[in-house]
Order: sequence, then C-alpha cells, then structure tokens
Amino acid sequence: GEKTFCTLDPTLLLDRTEWEELCGDALSEPGYLFCYFLGSDKALRTVARELAARKGLRIVTLPDMQNHPEPNDLGFGDERLYDVSPADFLRLIRGADYVLTDSFHATVFSLVFEKQFACFGRRGSAGMNSRVYTLLELFGCGERFCDTDDKFSAAYIEGLGELSCGETPTALREAKENSLAFLKENIQ
Repeated sequence: GEKTFCTLDPTLLLDRTEWEELCGDALSEPGYLFCYFLGSDKALRTVARELAARKGLRIVTLPDMQNHPEPNDLGFGDERLYDVSPADFLRLIRGADYVLTDSFHATVFSLVFEKQFACFGRRGSAGMNSRVYTLLELFGCGERFCDTDDKFSAAYIEGLGELSCGETPTALREAKENSLAFLKENIQ
C-alpha cells in the first residue's frame, strides 16, 4: 500500500512569538484558572473548583461553545465569557495561572505559552485522547494527561509541579522540520 506521512497539527508549526503577535492585550484580570471543557463530565468541574480554591484563583470559563447549553456548566465559573474570538481564546490561555481542559487545541496553546495545565481524557473520544497523549509525549510531559480516576483530582494536578518546557524538545523540533519539509514538497 501507499506510505502515509503524519504531519504535526498546523498550530504547532508557528512558535510562541508568532502566536503572541496575534493575541493583543489580556482579556481578564490576572489570578485565574481557565477552564475549557467540551465534554460534559461533572467530575472535571469538581476538580476545577477544588484546584481554584486551593490556589486562591477565580475560574474563567467558556460555557456553551458548542451552541448548546451544557447542564454541568450552569453556575460553574466566576467569570463566564460568550462570543469569544480565536484571538480572545489565545489571550485567555496566555493570561491564565492554570489551564484545565479536555480539548486538544487548548492543550496545544497551554504548551505554546508554557502554562501550568492538565488535560483530561474525554469519555468516548478515543481519537482525541490518543492525539493529546501523543502530543504530550512529544513535549515530554505525558503525566499531564489525566485519563484515570486517580488523576482526576486537584491534589494530583497540584503535584505536577512547574511546567518547564525550556528548550524545544528534540522530537518536537524534528517533527516540525519534517512536517514543514513535507508540506513545502507537496504543496507545489
């Protein structure tokens, strides 16, 4: 059969400086935990409330991003934002003290902006879960993927310590170079 080539998600082909230019000023006052949940898991909201209380942070959230109200989002969060643009989404992640999410792209930008974060597995989303896990392994921080009950806790997330990406991991740098080379070769 034909060989397939797996390129990086396009969001990873730009570096932090390039994304910073698209951001603009902060959207919310400092001192918040940003929660971006696409799934309906009530446990995630419970963990978020507990982590925010431990850290003395407000919860900023984007409810109703899928155009249908999620019952578990009712009353969840100190600041609920609607009509948020892609640039606003970036600014919310960049300005956060912590990010909790079950979204691949919120995970990407938490890594880009070197935020303290944890990503939760989504039940019934095996494809998204494996994509997130592969991404975190590329960055050398697979422990930030919370896909088991023992990791669904504020104590576990707090115990992850500081995220220090420091230098771009070699595996990521190579994947980026290969992806760009592949795209240049095949777009012409």
